[in-house]
Amino acid sequence: MKKQHWMKSILIIMVGLIMGLVVTIPVSMGTATTAKAADDTVVTFRLYYSKEVYTDFDIPFSKLDLPLTYGKLFDQSVIVGGYGKAGMLQESVKVANYVPTHIWEPVQGVQMMEPFMSDTSPAMSDAEVSNMVADNQVLDVAQFDQDMQKTPTYDANAADIKIDYTLPLKEPNMTMQVTYQMADGSDLPASVTDISDNPTSDTKTTATKTIKGFEGETYQDTPHYLIPQVAGYTANVNTVTFTQDGTDATKAKPVTITYTKNSPKNAVATPSEPKPVKTLFKVYGKRGLYRYRHVDFKKAERLHHYVKKPRMYAPVFDVVGTATSKAGNPRYLLRDGSYITAKKAFVNKLYWQGAQTTLYVTSPKGTNLYQEMPLTTKVRHLKQGSSVQVVKLVKKGYLTRYQLADGTYITGNKQLVSPTKPKEVTKIKAKANINLYRDVDLQHRIKRITKGQTVTVKGWDYSFGGITGMTGSKRYKVAGGYISANKALVKVMK
Repeated sequence: MKKQHWMKSILIIMVGLIMGLVVTIPVSMGTATTAKAADDTVVTFRLYYSKEVYTDFDIPFSKLDLPLTYGKLFDQSVIVGGYGKAGMLQESVKVANYVPTHIWEPVQGVQMMEPFMSDTSPAMSDAEVSNMVADNQVLDVAQFDQDMQKTPTYDANAADIKIDYTLPLKEPNMTMQVTYQMADGSDLPASVTDISDNPTSDTKTTATKTIKGFEGETYQDTPHYLIPQVAGYTANVNTVTFTQDGTDATKAKPVTITYTKNSPKNAVATPSEPKPVKTLFKVYGKRGLYRYRHVDFKKAERLHHYVKKPRMYAPVFDVVGTATSKAGNPRYLLRDGSYITAKKAFVNKLYWQGAQTTLYVTSPKGTNLYQEMPLTTKVRHLKQGSSVQVVKLVKKGYLTRYQLADGTYITGNKQLVSPTKPKEVTKIKAKANINLYRDVDLQHRIKRITKGQTVTVKGWDYSFGGITGMTGSKRYKVAGGYISANKALVKVMK
């Protein structure tokens, strides 16, 4: 059996999986569709990292939001297995690209992965990231990012759905020398010399670093790992492109990073350079908002629109830096290099930060109590509507946990719990003839509930939860499925 160490190393290190590698030939898929399959359908997501070697991830179709994308399949491959958070698998393949090619340092790779590690994820050290085996293959990140937005083809009528994806890999057959210098001849700061090839022997005014890539590859240094920020100075470039230098196909044109001192006399308003945050954190959208390509928002440069959603389904963003537009408006720099507003009216941190006395479970799926930190040993499950008394706030990076009097812990994630008691609804009476549906989106009708009939309510949820471009409507969970919570159709009974 042929071994492909590149991907295997990623998954073992990042998600603790020791997986079997299977030799086979990819199968062809059916026609593209956005139809919803049966609730008990299982999707086998087959991830190829060579023509012959793949790994299968089995995902319940009910866990996937429509319209389906490859990015959602990557996310659920990790979430369903309990190995980490959404984005973990995508980020891990990038880390395994940029660390072995020396574009990122191992410690930077660890920093990039931290926001995606869950409480049950294995610990990860700089040394483990350093040991990733590139196997002379790296990811075509630009193509990969495009693929994550694409809709795969599958047959929604099949008993079990199979979807394939082959990682776009290329050979990093070119080397590039990056030279760092200050325009005024002053000494380079330690933030620059520390990432050079010879941090102890480089001169104080010049440093070099050799990186690898493939012809045409462009790396945009959004996190400022290759081109560190220097206070009071601006670098002449923030991207590098591997272009052949002369006749040698293995050499890329060298790049010189020159830091020029900022002029205080510049009267023209310019956007600030993004400033990396010390600890990466997550925010959620409180209102409808757009994600933009650049810090100065322009309608033509909108990348995605997020409608206002209930907090439990609000879009979540990974913040890697802050910036200010020409007009002085605060922005958050996201992991993919795009920007959103940082105004508190639009976004807020994902985790409760202050001391609380009582937390109520708001997630339709409930949440768990854990025995200790990290949250690995489950004690019991709490259903939606449950409440717990908390005695202590515990912080772990940008995460918060709350300790109960019995020593157990609960998450501080705002999408799962709230210090505000939700309105209790136990019974409703139908004000008109309504329908009972099997699903929260009210697509599969089960039976009619006649006007005047009283129904016991078990919980609440919202339709189209994971679809960022569609608003959701409140539903009541009842025996056998869901009904509308529209006040014109149902009356809450006391």
